[in-house]
Amino acid sequence: MVPEDIRADPWTLDAHCDSVYMREFLKGDGLPAEMQGVDPDTFFRVTFLRLVEGNVRCLFVNVGDIGLLTSSAVIDRLYTCAKMHEGAVSICRNAADVARTVESGRLAVVMACESSFLFLGRLDLLRNWHRLGVRVANISHGEGQDGMGWFGETALSKDSLIRADSLLALQGSPSRDGYVDPDLRKDLYTREEGLTGFGRAAVEEMMRLGMVCDLSHANDATFWDALSIAEESGKGKFCCTHSNCFSLCNHGRNLTDGMMESLAANDGVMGLCFFGKFIDRNDPSLERYVDHILHALDVMGPDHVGIGSDYDGVPPDAFMAVAHPGRMGDLWSALRDAGVQSSTLEKIAHENFLRLM
Repeated sequence: MVPEDIRADPWTLDAHCDSVYMREFLKGDGLPAEMQGVDPDTFFRVTFLRLVEGNVRCLFVNVGDIGLLTSSAVIDRLYTCAKMHEGAVSICRNAADVARTVESGRLAVVMACESSFLFLGRLDLLRNWHRLGVRVANISHGEGQDGMGWFGETALSKDSLIRADSLLALQGSPSRDGYVDPDLRKDLYTREEGLTGFGRAAVEEMMRLGMVCDLSHANDATFWDALSIAEESGKGKFCCTHSNCFSLCNHGRNLTDGMMESLAANDGVMGLCFFGKFIDRNDPSLERYVDHILHALDVMGPDHVGIGSDYDGVPPDAFMAVAHPGRMGDLWSALRDAGVQSSTLEKIAHENFLRLM
């Protein structure tokens, strides 16, 4: 039951949550040094009680990125959980499923992959993951064919089916994962390699299946290549589930105004991320995050802005604009104070991503 004091707030669809994947990942061997010795009891921001307290009713749950076997294990964990707790959780495949689940008071879970690298260059695996219920898929989690981006052999060694090179990546050049001067970003874009042959085929197959193609983490050339496919065909569902505004914080993971305008023009949705590094280089805060929301509304319009927290996908001591899901009301209060109308809050909270589904 939703607590009395937050019933005036809209319910939230969080378009990017890493909690289930990280619970599986932390059990594995060969963890990166920064993950060694992590205590699961203190690492995770997302708990069922906090979701209820914050009226977070739907999660796009990351079920894998570079490892096919890890992804299979995470999907199995989700289905097992949903079966054991069918009165509280339901796996959803479309907007109607989500609406029914939320109306019944249960948590709606939509499965998403944070990279299509795990499909091993095979469209049959993409189709099979869609059959399992995956409805959102990133092009890349930063990896490219000429280098693994921020991935290294340690992370890859968890899955014996993934080679330590990146020949199966869907984009040619790895993505940037740091702050970058605007002029340098433009220069780097001219030298980047975008979608590979399989990358283009995968995007086209996602469009045929009705899957949502997530462009968060994609390099700039890949972003524009993917949208050009949609513009050529006049169809496709695109989003950036957890990225912020580059004009307010010059991190390479954030979108330029031109990218935001084009995403909106293709009826896409941008989920703005709570991670401090994407909010402000020096002084991230909830107030500064609200600035990103307001800028996105100004550039894209109210039908194209949403929330993608990245809970449990960042270090446990990282700043988050909303500390944990139970505090989601802090965001809605701050946006009301900034003059955002209730009808727009509903769109940001869940309506825009539901439309995309």
